[in-house]
Amino acid sequence: ITSERNKMNKRIVFYYIVFIVCQSIYPQSKLSFIPPTYDITDSLIIDFNKDNIQDFIMVLESNLQDSLEEEYPRILIALQGIDSFNYKMSAINDSLLLCKDCGGFFDPYEGISFDQDTLLITQWGGSSWRWGVEYSCVYDRNDNTWYIVKVHEFAHSNLDPENTWEEKTNYIYKKFNK
Repeated sequence: ITSERNKMNKRIVFYYIVFIVCQSIYPQSKLSFIPPTYDITDSLIIDFNKDNIQDFIMVLESNLQDSLEEEYPRILIALQGIDSFNYKMSAINDSLLLCKDCGGFFDPYEGISFDQDTLLITQWGGSSWRWGVEYSCVYDRNDNTWYIVKVHEFAHSNLDPENTWEEKTNYIYKKFNK
């Protein structure tokens, strides 16, 4: 049964990516980028490419999560505004965001924010040993591509505040798209 569910999960993700690629060829409304089995759970309206047209970043989560004992990936999508109503795909990633149950007792997704040209993705998990990860992503207007420029991982013990761990990895433009 688990093998069959894994195959079905992979098929759904494959069809979703094909769906998104087909949608991204022509400008569409932002809702047309959301497949029927997903809902928007978080979003930002920003102007990441500085063209004075609103762009849209959204986090999608499967609405099948509760109906099956299977985890579907959360998906992060960046849409570039063409005009007030139409968008085109700028980036998609289904591996940066952890699943609902991947944080231990709590959902690890903390949120997305945008500050000074940087998209920050924050996630936390654990219980007595708390851990977190923050991804810093930037949009390069020269080649119209999103990049991960920094990953900040950290952990600490709730029982021993002196027991901490931290690692920062700076990238020279690691592609955001999967």
